[in-house]
Amino acid sequence: SGQANPAMQTLLVNVALLGLHLAPCPPKMALTMPRAAVTMQVNDDGASREIMDDARDEAELKADKAADAIGAAARAAIADTRVRAEAVVTALRAEIDAADGVHAVTKMLGKKGSLSPSGELADALRKPPGTVAIIAEGAQMEAVSLGGFDLDDPVYLSGEFRRGNAVAVCVDVSPEQRLSAKALKDTAQEQQTAMGEFPGPILIIARDDFVDEVQLAQVAADGATAVVLPFQLNGEEQTGALMAAAAALGLDTLVRVGDEAEVEAAVRLGASCVCFGDSGVRRADELRQLLPEGVVSVSDCELRADEAVRDTWRVRDLGFNAVILGAPLMKTCARERCPPTSVLKAMLAKGSVKFGLGMQLGRMEGAKESLGSLAM
Repeated sequence: SGQANPAMQTLLVNVALLGLHLAPCPPKMALTMPRAAVTMQVNDDGASREIMDDARDEAELKADKAADAIGAAARAAIADTRVRAEAVVTALRAEIDAADGVHAVTKMLGKKGSLSPSGELADALRKPPGTVAIIAEGAQMEAVSLGGFDLDDPVYLSGEFRRGNAVAVCVDVSPEQRLSAKALKDTAQEQQTAMGEFPGPILIIARDDFVDEVQLAQVAADGATAVVLPFQLNGEEQTGALMAAAAALGLDTLVRVGDEAEVEAAVRLGASCVCFGDSGVRRADELRQLLPEGVVSVSDCELRADEAVRDTWRVRDLGFNAVILGAPLMKTCARERCPPTSVLKAMLAKGSVKFGLGMQLGRMEGAKESLGSLAM
């Protein structure tokens, strides 16, 4: 067919003969025969890698668009969310009044002014360039059993997150999403059992549709050290008031935003930690660029359950200080049949979005070198 074109793909085939003992045969019939192991290396000037990169980018873009749509739907339903939140506050206030001065919220509100936020949250999340802190969060699951352990047990998850080197545990206390009515209190009690040990207790962040200081007082009484404040739900003035109320109750705050105006307002309010949600990673990264230097950025984006490890590395590589991992973390545990500690350690091992981890992800064995925070 003529002389080969120099630009044609070149196949390099190495064939090695290896001695292989077959599985046991009937008596006196044991055989030994050579086995050919073929190793192929295709020199295509990077074309295969480029195709794989394009496919990965396309998958990421598709996931981001889906996350953007989910976030847009949540933001469009904000009026309904506010109605539910106000109903929760009304019920809580009735409960407080009925307790005649002995309710935990009443006692907590009595401490206002004598407490101040520790500032530990921003310090813990502010990692060196090229690293990202993990905030681990439980999530409601259809399949919750894992070798005798329950992925919906706040006490079990609290210990797993700490031993997996998460910087903080996030507890959703909203009636629709919470793992149990006592999830926050149980988590706080479990963390205290690690006092004086290594690793010691980690920070506890409460998440809810906060619209009133009585909600903040309740989570403070239950053991939270910080809260996520949803900006869209409250607007600038009320968010500022809630930030002040949280500080007076000794709580650090993360202000959760979803568009440019909210980012700018959060900065005006002096937020030390800004949490980006209701969008995909690409959109969140665009908004992150609006933050002044020194403000901590946290990704609360919808990540892919089947690519949770790589998506975490992606968030890291873009420059976010921290990432909240809830459902994707739990679904990875259920799918791979491994505990949260193993998944977190895999995420904290060296690895790249492009080339992977160099480990057996199915077993979540983790790399030999683990970094206290997620780094390249």
